[in-house]
Amino acid sequence: MDDDCGEGKVCREAECVGNTPQLPQVQDSCEGITCSAHGQCALVGGEPTCACEEGYRPEGLNCLGGNGAGGTGGTGAGGTAGSGGQAGSGGQAGSGGQAGSGGQAGSGGQGRVVRCGDNCPDLDFVALAGGAFSMGGLVDRDNTQPAHQVIVPDFELMRTEVTVGQYRACVNAMACDEPLTGNNLNWSANAAGLENHPINGVSWINAGQFASWVGARLPSESEWEFAAKNRGQDITYPWGDAVPNCERANYIGCDGDDGAVTSRVCSHGAGSSAQGVCDLAGNVWEWVEDDYHASYNGAPNDGAAWVDNPRGSVRVIRGGSRFNGAVDVRAAFRGNSDPSVAHAYYGFRLARSAP
Repeated sequence: MDDDCGEGKVCREAECVGNTPQLPQVQDSCEGITCSAHGQCALVGGEPTCACEEGYRPEGLNCLGGNGAGGTGGTGAGGTAGSGGQAGSGGQAGSGGQAGSGGQAGSGGQGRVVRCGDNCPDLDFVALAGGAFSMGGLVDRDNTQPAHQVIVPDFELMRTEVTVGQYRACVNAMACDEPLTGNNLNWSANAAGLENHPINGVSWINAGQFASWVGARLPSESEWEFAAKNRGQDITYPWGDAVPNCERANYIGCDGDDGAVTSRVCSHGAGSSAQGVCDLAGNVWEWVEDDYHASYNGAPNDGAAWVDNPRGSVRVIRGGSRFNGAVDVRAAFRGNSDPSVAHAYYGFRLARSAP
């Protein structure tokens, strides 16, 4: 019976085993040991373990990014097989990998590693001065309670959601898996007129692959909300408190561009934040680094991603999509999804810690 195995373990073939990766029982050799990306087997104290590149920390057979604050590694924006193991899409460097929440060098950005070289797409980052703000507090959403003060350090956030064209460069470099194709999905094997639309049909793991490749990371949930509230103002939407319309956001009832359900990035200028960050409401849900928790009780107050050890089974998505109503595109509204799930609703943008 599983109940006889104790907390965190299950019964398999009459043995109690944990639910985190375990090194094979090889005492004096690396034979049979396969580490995730960013690591290689080495003997430490006579036992095999995975030695990780600088900026990564070992967890089982995975090398996770250091997120600056204890490691929002896992598979966040970095794509490494993630602490959650989602080797899923190729298991590249977990979403946390790269810099913690996705960027290679840890959310702090120091030691940032850029792997795309001459193939790097042009990514436009907006520098955001940090500050204190009140996060959450929607009276009709328990998962945004309690409202709490967070101090967000300076950081940089992409002006746009990652586009089809930008993601294509990563696929062509064989550093990212191809996203989903089909109805309401923007990807095609060859450029097909939607290169300036947000990439969709991508999982949190896919977002991590891209982040790892370009040397960035997924934003923390608090960074994302801070940006969506015009650097933490007491407002409902990125543009203020006025109700959404199709000039401000691509949400339910609005038409997309170029025959797609999505809009070209930054085509709803009236809905941009005061700092010029586009599409923080609608178009596609955006993956962030954090594990999902049903409330903010116990949430960090320093702007870091909230991640469990081992990683939780669900991640946070923010911003709502073309298929959501006005309630869902509020700046404080939270969604969640399995990190291995890709959907027409899901896209992402990246962040970097201030230099």
